[in-house]
Amino acid sequence: MNFQKKYLFASVTLFSAIAGAVATTIYFKTSGLSSFTYYKDSSGALIAQKTIQNYDIIEDYKIQAQQPILYLLETQLTNSQYLNVDGVQGSLKWDVRSGNKLQNVLWSKTEQANSYGISDLDEPYMLTGLEGCCDSRTGYRLYDVTSGRLIISFNDFTESQVVRHPFTLDIPNSKLGYRFIGVIAGESTRDLDFVKPDDGYSNIALVKYASKTKFYQRIQVDMTVKSGWGASILDLELEADPTVANSDKIEFRNGIASMWNIDGATDPSQIQGVQLRMVVNGGDDDKTIIIPIRNDRLNLEKAQVPTGVKIHAL
Repeated sequence: MNFQKKYLFASVTLFSAIAGAVATTIYFKTSGLSSFTYYKDSSGALIAQKTIQNYDIIEDYKIQAQQPILYLLETQLTNSQYLNVDGVQGSLKWDVRSGNKLQNVLWSKTEQANSYGISDLDEPYMLTGLEGCCDSRTGYRLYDVTSGRLIISFNDFTESQVVRHPFTLDIPNSKLGYRFIGVIAGESTRDLDFVKPDDGYSNIALVKYASKTKFYQRIQVDMTVKSGWGASILDLELEADPTVANSDKIEFRNGIASMWNIDGATDPSQIQGVQLRMVVNGGDDDKTIIIPIRNDRLNLEKAQVPTGVKIHAL
């Protein structure tokens, strides 16, 4: 390459770099600090404390617009792990921003939590999780990113490595929106809003039913328990209700029921065809409880409840 060509190449490269720099427009910028501390507290416990600052962009394609609506989830998660004793503590603080330049803080919240995540549903939801030790079940909460509304709390029974949603009913080609089923076991780390059971019975589960905008039901499940034993949920499945026509068209994947039996439904009363099957034990034989969804509600009249089990609405 001769000198003139070298000079021309260098000039074009420099001009492109300057033009690129001039064209850059920063709409919003923020920063935060992550940290790690290893220490011994006054009781002699060795603690490894880690604080992570993170930023997640969530895109909402559901709204009819030329471009997706953007939300910025800014989180500060602090976890304290006890090294010489069992235990973990966590705190999560977060803000949600939106606007064409992410200039508006929509809502903020702080709660006890060890983890958070973004839902894999095609609407903007986020989850928080509070872990425990021993045989406790992580308590999850599902939030609407757009409003900050707590939609439902639940434990996960799908054995997923990463939890992204509770049991979910998805109605194809419909504007009715998702329906969520959340089950809280007695060993959950949080949201144990049981009422006192009848004499001789123990609390075993809360079953909740909600949509994005409305909480519909909370049902309590109690059972008799053998002396020296505890009540436990051995298995929990969302499955087709064989007594409802076309329920064989429903597809199930990782806790999501795609309701092809009511494809394009416009009336909430059409939401049916699935049931919750819960296998419980209180020290004797396993017992199976079946609670169907009928007319967009958990239907207690059609529920199959074995001897030694009681279910009632709260």
